[in-house]
Amino acid sequence: VMSFDVRLETFNIINVPSKVVPRGNENMWVPHMLSSAATNKTLINYGGKIGVVENPREGKFRLWVVEDAENEEWSLNTFHFPESAAGLDFKVMGTFSNGEICLVPKELSDPFRLFYYSLEKKSMRSVVFEELPVSELKQAKGLSVTVSDHYESFIFN
Repeated sequence: VMSFDVRLETFNIINVPSKVVPRGNENMWVPHMLSSAATNKTLINYGGKIGVVENPREGKFRLWVVEDAENEEWSLNTFHFPESAAGLDFKVMGTFSNGEICLVPKELSDPFRLFYYSLEKKSMRSVVFEELPVSELKQAKGLSVTVSDHYESFIFN
């Protein structure tokens, strides 16, 4: 992971713990060098800090957070899903400014659902898409889901 100090105009390398990136997979985020170790981890913004989330499996996921970039100090947090989602495997799609992580189930269901896990409240909610043709999506060679919490308002006071 690399940081840029705006004041000093310098780049700094932040080494990732070997438990996050096993030896031999140091280039796992370089697109043409993707390994299986990269497919289950996502870089996120965690309250203004760099975080690495492992894709949730078996009802839980781990989040590594850079606590002190200069001294390369990382913390590890483990989060557990409620019973209703414990049997699902997910892919992390991103984070929102309210501290939620957006999760897409690896196994599509009908109706299609997106899940949101609140890191602060340690709770989960889901959004159901009733009219989405899931049977057609399952036949696709690939599926891409993009989420964003960006919005613009044209209302003037």
